[in-house]
Amino acid sequence: QNSYFWKGEMGLSDYNTKDRTVFSVVGLLPFGKGQRWLKSGFGSILAGGWQLSSITTFETGRPWTPKYSANISNTNQLDDRPNYVSGCDPYKGFQTLQQWVNPACFTAPATGTFGNLGRNVLIGPKLFNVDFSVDRTFTITEKIHLQFRAEFFNILNHPNFNLPTTQFDSPSFGALTSAMDPREIQGGLKVIF
Repeated sequence: QNSYFWKGEMGLSDYNTKDRTVFSVVGLLPFGKGQRWLKSGFGSILAGGWQLSSITTFETGRPWTPKYSANISNTNQLDDRPNYVSGCDPYKGFQTLQQWVNPACFTAPATGTFGNLGRNVLIGPKLFNVDFSVDRTFTITEKIHLQFRAEFFNILNHPNFNLPTTQFDSPSFGALTSAMDPREIQGGLKVIF
């Protein structure tokens, strides 16, 4: 916000994630020829060869910065930030959909001045996501195979919210007003030859 005070621009990257854990599991169901159960017969044909896979992601929230839409500093950069109220915990008693941070922890700077709030000092909501797929490859001939695949993105339909409203002079400042994609399901057939 202030090109003469670079130290005030030091902060976390917009994409910083303090903790991120991703793990995946791939498994073949134990049915069908060469497996533990239903080794032959109609049950083997129907249940054999199915593969399940999943990717689960846990990550902490990304950083964000409250800003003004107005030109308080008279620089026309429209990147002005509020002042931070010393000793105020912006999260205590908050972190709800309607108010992620306590707006009382911030005040307006005097006209023609810059706010003392640093860049990317607040952290947004966490992310939890599970993607899942099931597939099977059918042998048509020795050289031709048909693969069926069903994929479920965010299979648990868990709400993962975007960053809060960053505009400090907005009535919705700090509210979680949008979310990432809900559950999505897609299927496909692939001919392998």
